[in-house]
Amino acid sequence: MKDDLSTKELALIDKKINQNLNDEELNLFEELLQNRQFKQAFEERFQAVAMLRAIDRANLKHELLELEVEDHTKQRFLSSRVWFIAASVPLLAFFGIFYFLNFSGPDSDQIYLTYFRPYKTTLAVRSMDEANESQHWIKDSLFVKASILYSNKEYDRALPIFKQLSSKYATGMLYLYLGNCQLNTGHYQEAIQAFNMVRQKDDSILVRVAEWYMGLTYLKSQDLQHADSVFATIEQKKGVYAKESSEILKLLE
Repeated sequence: MKDDLSTKELALIDKKINQNLNDEELNLFEELLQNRQFKQAFEERFQAVAMLRAIDRANLKHELLELEVEDHTKQRFLSSRVWFIAASVPLLAFFGIFYFLNFSGPDSDQIYLTYFRPYKTTLAVRSMDEANESQHWIKDSLFVKASILYSNKEYDRALPIFKQLSSKYATGMLYLYLGNCQLNTGHYQEAIQAFNMVRQKDDSILVRVAEWYMGLTYLKSQDLQHADSVFATIEQKKGVYAKESSEILKLLE
């Protein structure tokens, strides 16, 4: 359908969607709209762009909310940990060193809440037409639907769709979304499996991200031994999330 339209007609559709038509172009657009093929192409394009913009709005909303609480949450946790250790020093003489060390051990749930942020549905491709062959899954309407649910943190509803998409296309990005859905719905072993699927891909950036969320999954599931191992590996690689991993390792000591 789209291939049958001229470059000028496609440009006219994009300008209409972005509300950049002058009077002459608007008149031409309204004339062309009488053509069923042109009208169908416009409606399909409009719906696709609308869905992409809905994803962006949802991402922005959650990003602003997260930025508002992120620093406060982290500072409160770190300061409360320091206060707790200081206030507990007198307990050493009363309860003994063994009890103190066990009582003041790492709070993995609080560490998780401090550092966890869901992986965003980042669409580097700004329109359906710009997706290349390796990104053809972006054109799938199911991906757009799942992305909107994911951005709205409706992970339980997005999970089966991402599972279907990852089975069909088997890309690292889709497994990353799937793993995040599984992590946020308490399916920890399945999340680990999804992140391991990402690690089998060649995209080094996605592998680093998958390793980070794998560490957080172990942390959330109280598997501190594996969490410590994963974060230590990330720290040694000196790449993305190395700083955060170093902080977590200190908190886990």
